[in-house]
Amino acid sequence: MLRVQERVVALLAEIDEICRGKQIEYSLTENTANMAAHAGGFTNNEYLAEIVMKPADYVRFSDAVKASAPKDRVLEDLSNDPEMDGFFGRYVDTSTTLWDMTAGNQYQHKGIYVRIWILRGKEDFGRVFDTFEKMTQMNSLTYPEFWLAYGQDKTKKLTKGLLTSRKLLRRRSPARKNFAKITGNDISGEKKYWYKVDRKTKRTIDAAITSETKRISFEGIELSIYSDHEKLIKAVSGEAKLQESDYPANGRGIEIDTAITFEELIRQAKAAGIDPEAAARSKADYDAFVSYQVGPEKKAADADWRFVKRTIQRFELWQEMSPRKEEIKELYEEGRVDELREIFRTYDEYTRYYYKWKMGFMFDKELFDIYCDIVDQKDKAEYVKKLKAMMPEEFYEDLSEYVNKNCG
Repeated sequence: MLRVQERVVALLAEIDEICRGKQIEYSLTENTANMAAHAGGFTNNEYLAEIVMKPADYVRFSDAVKASAPKDRVLEDLSNDPEMDGFFGRYVDTSTTLWDMTAGNQYQHKGIYVRIWILRGKEDFGRVFDTFEKMTQMNSLTYPEFWLAYGQDKTKKLTKGLLTSRKLLRRRSPARKNFAKITGNDISGEKKYWYKVDRKTKRTIDAAITSETKRISFEGIELSIYSDHEKLIKAVSGEAKLQESDYPANGRGIEIDTAITFEELIRQAKAAGIDPEAAARSKADYDAFVSYQVGPEKKAADADWRFVKRTIQRFELWQEMSPRKEEIKELYEEGRVDELREIFRTYDEYTRYYYKWKMGFMFDKELFDIYCDIVDQKDKAEYVKKLKAMMPEEFYEDLSEYVNKNCG
């Protein structure tokens, strides 16, 4: 499994433990139910996990999270996040980073999460609520989708207008104002439950589907799923087959890290005088539409984004190499240079990339010194001298101490 998938599985296990302890009913849903039923776990690079609850169960789950969840967990929904783009909750690990810069919507907590859909009765789905859902679904459109649909001239005006409309709609929306009321409604007498609104389709499920749950294995842990899960999958997805992942791990415009918090990423960027959110948004836009502009503005966006990317890659490589530090030191003492160069392959790749931009790359002084001694470089002395000269002072600090203290 990818590290992000391991974290998602851990979140699912936490949710299951809370639910079993409080007799709260839930079921895997969407492609997560699909993967559990047909593959027993994640397929490809998929990392989005989704479950579904009845409103009364969601209220009890929310109370349980507030009372006993770890300090770096939060349940985010319309009651506490005005930027939510649907009637669901997000159980978020705030010690991590999951940042989709291309999405129109940016949630308050940009960490790895599990989405929790909330079923509703028909009376909770009036005309104004319907309008709200359609508008918030538009919020999930990416800038590239706007661009392709409306062209570059209209995109900025359109997105600015939509953002203004969304803010006004959220302030007056019965969905936000009455979230507690709606989640507190008794829907036990309904024959059908409202599930969600896609961009084109209102999806409902028969209440009978939710009458019974069973246990199912997902990546080695036991979770809950509606016994008639094939009907659930067909009702919510429109098809009962495994879907190709739309969520590439650390793909274009998406950054994920299981060690660094989003707040720490922002802190480091601002300390360097960079607005990382603006840099990332610009970078994502320009990557997708490189033919639009290749001037100074793009160069500035690229420069800022390199700083953000370097921060993330330092933590990723620290995770990968730190457990092997003693092994690396032994190999170095034994003079096994070829093996060390193989271990340092990615380290060397990152270091050379940032060297071209006059940016130092390091997360551990001892490993850096070993790298400088074994690097395969014709003018090694000059290369190492320049590399050390461009190294930020804070990179000499012990990254292990920071991670152990702040990231768990």
